[in-house]
Amino acid sequence: GCGVATRQDDAMLQLAVSAQVITAMPPGSLDLVTAGNGVEALALVDARRRNGEAFDLIVIDNQMPSMGGRETVARLREGGYFGVIVGMTGDPVGSEDRTAFEAAGLDLCVDKTSTGLQALVRELDRIRRRSRGVSS
Repeated sequence: GCGVATRQDDAMLQLAVSAQVITAMPPGSLDLVTAGNGVEALALVDARRRNGEAFDLIVIDNQMPSMGGRETVARLREGGYFGVIVGMTGDPVGSEDRTAFEAAGLDLCVDKTSTGLQALVRELDRIRRRSRGVSS
């Protein structure tokens, strides 16, 4: 399946993202893993790397305890993670926090709205199809 790691600071949002992603994808096509904060997310990515595996997609919130999304994304990129990273934020487009988050190395930044969740599901489906050799 397609490996996906998620991290959002809001438990309800994390549940909504997980439910949306799970129901939108074919059964058995995902390996969904969640982290409690940026530090845990880095540890999960590192553990996969040590096993010769990688996540196909990481979904990360900008506002997190222990280590914010911007720092986590920057560390992922510095550590050699070249997979897709989708950021989720409540920060408005053009705001300083959102711009810095995007510049840290996001491939896509979506709002914490139903429209943002739909964009996330489309990106996940694109990645899943690519990993299976199916054209979009």
